Amino acid sequence: MNKQERIRLIIGVLVMAAVFFAVAAIGWTQNEFVINYFYGFDGKCDTVIVKKGYQKNPLEPGRYGYVFDGWYYLDKEGNEILFDFEVERVTRNLDLTAHWKPFETEFIFDPVGGDCDVESMLVPYGSEFVLPAPTKKGYYFVGWGGDKGVSWPMEGYWDDPLVAVHLKACWSKFKPGTVYVLGEYEQTKLYDKDVFLGWQKQPIEWIPVDKIDGKYLLIARDALDYMRFDSENKSVTWAECNLREWLNGEFYNTAFTEEERAAICDFTDPELGTTDKVFLLSLDESKLIFGLDRYVDGTDYAKSKGLEDIRNSLEITTRFDEHYIFYPWYTRTLLDGLVFTAHGGGGNSYAGIRPAILIDPSKLSGR
Repeated sequence: MNKQERIRLIIGVLVMAAVFFAVAAIGWTQNEFVINYFYGFDGKCDTVIVKKGYQKNPLEPGRYGYVFDGWYYLDKEGNEILFDFEVERVTRNLDLTAHWKPFETEFIFDPVGGDCDVESMLVPYGSEFVLPAPTKKGYYFVGWGGDKGVSWPMEGYWDDPLVAVHLKACWSKFKPGTVYVLGEYEQTKLYDKDVFLGWQKQPIEWIPVDKIDGKYLLIARDALDYMRFDSENKSVTWAECNLREWLNGEFYNTAFTEEERAAICDFTDPELGTTDKVFLLSLDESKLIFGLDRYVDGTDYAKSKGLEDIRNSLEITTRFDEHYIFYPWYTRTLLDGLVFTAHGGGGNSYAGIRPAILIDPSKLSGR
């Protein structure tokens, strides 16, 4: 083989190799494509290589507070077009971006004997909301009560993707904010410069919660003390407990003036047959009066004796927790040997003391 023949052979081999690699390259670009999935939050992106004609729905991504609404691409005119993996096949490289819709929570309103223009409404995640205000003849609307003892703000920012929220209207026969001041009890610390001298008595604020035959049922705004239901920690009824004796004895005689005592009426429990000047609400009464919002603050004096916030033990997790204080207070209800606090927990140990009284307002001069 002469020199020219060798050159022609080499050129032929090179041409054949070039054709081979060109065909291989063309075949790869035609049979495999790149899909970029852009999630639309936190800069998240995934890239996959698929065969020509690929037709399989990828796993739906998740995003807190949102519902996935499909994968979209841009056409030549810049329009966002849904890529439907059920219909279309992959025949080109794709940049797909996830579309999201805010999760919508249904708020359902129970006016509890009142009238409300709105039966329910949808609130998208991440949006502002305003709750309706119902009306009821002879009553004042004081707010909506929700799950876990939480009263809901009338407006705010919604960032809790719940399926549904059931709200019940809370009503009062008294104008919201009405407070009566009767009696005194240890509540705040007394200092001489930095020296603690003891506990100072302060006027007791009472919230009116019901009208009974022209008389007002009042309950202390705060838990005033922290005590056992019975000093010996026995399973006893309201009629037998030491707490009842203390409320109607020492507390009644030292907290109120003579004029105030004259205005305090007897209250009789029809089931227990007890008659008291100072008493505790029953569990049913607390539910009827306060609905689900049965949690109160406590005085500094009560907290110093051990009254504690119980939100952690109740595992309350709603976003409105920070607006409400959860101090348990005793009712006079005994079930299965356990005295129940207003939040529903049973026990015979310590809890907040939130006294109640029935007054004749006509006997309180100038109040």
